[in-house]
Amino acid sequence: MVLIAVSLGALAVGALTPPAVQAVELANSATVSGSATGVLTYLEGTTKIQLVWLDRAGKRLGTLGDPGRYYGPIVLSPDDSRVAVQIMAENGQHDIWVVDVARGLASRVTTGPPQSFRPVWSPDGRELIFQGGPDSGDLYRKELRAGATALSLLETDEREYPQDWSRDGKILLYRTTGEENALWALPLGGDGSPELVLKTGSSLSESQMSPDGRRLAFSSRRDGYWNLYLLTPDGEVTQVTDDTAYDGAPAWSPDGGRIAFVSTREGYAEIYILPVAGGEPINISNAPYSSEHGPTWSPDGGRLAFYSDRDGEWDIYVMTSDGADAIKLTGENSIDQVPAWRP
Repeated sequence: MVLIAVSLGALAVGALTPPAVQAVELANSATVSGSATGVLTYLEGTTKIQLVWLDRAGKRLGTLGDPGRYYGPIVLSPDDSRVAVQIMAENGQHDIWVVDVARGLASRVTTGPPQSFRPVWSPDGRELIFQGGPDSGDLYRKELRAGATALSLLETDEREYPQDWSRDGKILLYRTTGEENALWALPLGGDGSPELVLKTGSSLSESQMSPDGRRLAFSSRRDGYWNLYLLTPDGEVTQVTDDTAYDGAPAWSPDGGRIAFVSTREGYAEIYILPVAGGEPINISNAPYSSEHGPTWSPDGGRLAFYSDRDGEWDIYVMTSDGADAIKLTGENSIDQVPAWRP
């Protein structure tokens, strides 16, 4: 088993049996994700991040790429062979790079100005879509081959944020901000125009496609409070939680039958499970006086990884999907957040 994470200070890694969990740790506003098959990366220093491979006992196996100022998501390719990263140069320029996991070699994808942000992999791992352009708010697409150039996908007066690439490769889901928040579907073949998926005059937060790609779970304040909603292909929106607290960060189970989410309905941020077919949300973390975030399902749907400050600092934990057997994976003066699994 190997873990990847980014942290401040010393780091202790807990042991897991496969499938392994990828631990991600944040520092200096960097959001990182990585492999979970037995290797851990962590942060050294306070200005540059070094991705470092560790085994499950915490032994250092090597480094991945050169030290850099990593910002935004660090995203594994669909086959887990490469990592797309957003790196800031000394002059403040943000560009997209791809790091080969086996060789540790980094290849530059964009060369600014302008700035480039938020890479999203194509399902086949051959392309990236990212945010860029003169105002750093338009969508671009680039093949990962020698001599390829970035192609403009969409330029509007709004800022477009790439969210998800459909599994058949035909649709990009993206979000816009402005007077009204909205989700859009952009056809990637031919000259198709964006189709409005959802428009709301109130705040719109996290969203995630269901495993079969036919429903979208999202968090919105459209009723005056932060609740969860489901959107179907025919445009029907169904409210699935109803509380005056905060419900957000929806995460589909691999079989599409349950949604894990974060709620403050009992006074603290805790993790709940909602049966999609119907039923009341169930608090599975049950850790009062602490904050639990980032619920992430294991590939078999049997466990959830999350991060919590229940021991006084942010660490990665894993528990079964009914909330039992919570195991602390990281610790010792580090900031560990945003876990993700790798099969």
